[in-house]
Parts: sequence; structure tokens; C-alpha cells
Amino acid sequence: MASRKPIRRLLVALALLALPVGAATAGDVAPETLLARAGRALEAGDLVAAEDAFTQARDADPEKALPWLGLADVAERRGDALGALGHARRAETLAPELPEAALRVARLQIRVGAAAEALGSLERLRGLAPENPAGYLLAALVLRDVERLDQGVEVLRLALERGVDPPAIHEQLGLLELAAGRGDAAWAVASKALERFPGQGGLALVAGLALAADPERRGQAIPWLEKALDLGIPEEGRARLELGTLLLEVTPGCDDRALDHLRAAREQLPTLPEAHYRLGTALRTCGDAEGAREALTRFQELSRASDAADHGSKAYGTRLNEAQGLAAQGRLDDAVAALDALLEEKPGDARTLILRSKVLFSAGQREAALDSAVAARESMPSRTEAHYLEGLYLSQLGRLDEATAALERAIAIDADLGSAHTLLGVIAADQERYGDAAEALFRALDLGADGAPLRLALARTLDALGRAEEAKVQMEAYRRLADDP
Repeated sequence: MASRKPIRRLLVALALLALPVGAATAGDVAPETLLARAGRALEAGDLVAAEDAFTQARDADPEKALPWLGLADVAERRGDALGALGHARRAETLAPELPEAALRVARLQIRVGAAAEALGSLERLRGLAPENPAGYLLAALVLRDVERLDQGVEVLRLALERGVDPPAIHEQLGLLELAAGRGDAAWAVASKALERFPGQGGLALVAGLALAADPERRGQAIPWLEKALDLGIPEEGRARLELGTLLLEVTPGCDDRALDHLRAAREQLPTLPEAHYRLGTALRTCGDAEGAREALTRFQELSRASDAADHGSKAYGTRLNEAQGLAAQGRLDDAVAALDALLEEKPGDARTLILRSKVLFSAGQREAALDSAVAARESMPSRTEAHYLEGLYLSQLGRLDEATAALERAIAIDADLGSAHTLLGVIAADQERYGDAAEALFRALDLGADGAPLRLALARTLDALGRAEEAKVQMEAYRRLADDP
């Protein structure tokens, strides 16, 4: 049968990608009582007592999702979003039919910056609870942030087709249409929705911005923008910027109201070059030369900084590609030197740290590779690859419990990461945790991961579990894959 010798070293050839909690004893207290106690403690802000009660409830009934969601609440309130995500993932695994678990996972993925993974969770949420607006709104916002505007529009239109149409759906749809440069479509959305929801400031804002974007209807935007401000909107800067500009256009001479709006817009949007530019040109027109000079100088400073950042980002990317090319040529020392030079400019750049860790690992410098992966993870906790690499390097150094924690963090972000499940299974087999090993390795196969190391670990695991016939099948697969050039 398969050798008992650790086989995790074979995973080096694989492609380079919750947290454990303390045990407690519930005694004779019912899980429902513990959950109620935990809820009261959480409401009172006593996180220690809440965590203790949730942990006891979890240990009393480990197959229930609610204690895990409670532990996610505790972790999130402590600022540990990644730990919270691990707990929420566990809840989702235990209760895949529970919309609350899918929504919690998605919100936490958004919080840690895992946009692609969040979109997958929100798609699951829409399947579980098609009537929940959050599944559409959050997805649209994520798609907006990654500049996939048309897909965001599609998601929101799907909500409307399904009868999910609170004012926020219409408002975000209008804003996405505006961002995509379709002012007429935005006006159509807002004006129709305002017939049903006349007191919504966000819809009035969309209507005003849509009209302001139409050269032939700009004057009609003023009452809508004023209405939006009167009704109340969370962020007033954009409305005031447009309103101040429009008032100057339609009012002879200088309009004090317009200048007030433009000044307020500058205060609320201090890093937006356009806010300083519009105020500067307005002040110059109104004869305030000193105020205009100050505003336009700030506009030029922000514009130059933005241009320099864009240029620097492109140049940095070119040099990073060059360093990767050196590594591909086998010039590992030169690649490390190039990456170190880049890190002097951007010490926390996760892309550079990740590439550096891979090059160092290829050069046999495992501890240094681990340090670089840890730095990448600390710099950008949303990078699943950083957690995976940390787990891989720790496993190679024999630090298996730490490796398991790192890999579980990777899976908390991306549950479909087959390579992480594979390595978790191999580690579990090495530690003779054969039940966990079988679960992880079969999950990896379900996700499309495969290879000789995986099959060998699975054969060894099944043999240890007394499933001899299945073990033989996996050994045959291992031999085929090992012999395949």
C-alpha cells in the first residue's frame, strides 16, 4: 500500500492558493439557551461573554450554523474580518440552504476586497432568496467598482423583472446608466420610479444628474438637484457640484448660492480635481482673483499627482514584468535584485512580494520565501494567493498546524480553490486525520484538481480508513499520473 512517508513535498510541482477556535464545554445548558445568552451579550457589547456562549453552543451542537454565524459576528466586531469570514464559511457549509449565511459570506468577502468571490456568493444568494434585494444591490455595487457596468445593469434589471423593486434598485440602476454614459436611460429609470417614490432624494439626484448630462436640458436639472438636497442624500458633494455650476450658467452675473454650493462641494470632495477647477473658474469669473488662484493651483497639483500616479503605475508594472521575465529565464538572483529595487519604491506592494516569494522558493530559500508571502498577506489580506503560498511554504517547512490555518484562510476567501483543498488533505493525511483528509481530497477532485500527489494521498487515506477497494482505484490513478510524462 502507499508509503507512510510524508508526501506534501510532491505538491511543489502543483500550481502556486475558519480559523481554529478554542473548545468549551456546554455542560447541561441547552444550545438555544446559550444562543440567547450570547445574543444578549453581543447586544450589550460584551464580546468575551458572547464568544464564550457561542463557542459552548457550537460545541453542544457542532452541526448547527447559527453558533458559527454568532462567532462571525464577534470576530467582525473585533475587526477580524478574515476570521469572521472563516466562521461564516463554516456556517454556509453546514447550512448551504440558509440565505443569511450566503449573505454574511458575501458581505465579508466585499469587506476584505475579494470581489470575484463575493460575486459568486451573491449569485448563490439570488438562487436561495430571489426576493432579497441585497443579492442584486451588492452585486451591482461590486460590478461598478470593478468597472463592469453593463453587467451591473443586467443584475438590477433582473431584479426588476422578478418584482424586486425597492427605491434603491431604481436609484442604483440609474446611477450605473449614468456611469456608462447613458443619460437618457438614467432619466427614464429615475422619472418612472419617482412616480411611485416621490420622496426619494436618491432618485431626484439621478434625475438631476441625468438632465445635467444633456446639453439641451441642463436648466431642467436645477429643481431636481435642489429637491434631492431638500429630501436628503447621504453624499451631497456631487449634487452641489452640478447645482453650483448650473446656477452660474443660468444666472446673470455671480450667484452667491452657486458659490456656496461649489465651496461645499470642494469641502466634501477634497481630492477631486474637478471640484477645485469649477470653483476656481467661478471665483475668477466673479472677480475673486486670490480665491481663484488658490483653487486652480490646488486643481493643478491634484491633476499632476494623478497623472504621475498613472504614469508611475504603468512604469512599475513594466518593471515587474521584466523581473518576471528574468525569473522565467532562470536568472533568479537578478530577478530578486530587481524585485528588491521595486520594493524600495513600494514596500508593501503585494504583487511584488508574491512574485518575490515564488522566486525565492524556486531558489531554495524557503524561509525567505515564507517571509515574503507573509508580508504580502499582511499588505493585502484579500489576496487568496498570499494565504495559499504561506500555507504551501509552511507545509514544506514542516509547520503543519500553521500551514492548515493559512490554507483555511485561503478557502475562507475562495471556497473553490482546489489546490488549497488538496494541500489541506495531504497535511491531514500526514497528521493521520484521515476523515478530514478524505473530505478535503474528494472536495479537491470535485473542483477539478488532480495529480499524482492528490491520488497518492487519497489512496493512503482510504487505506487507513479501511476502504481497501476504493484505495486500489486511487493507487491505479496515481500510477497512471506518475508515469504520465
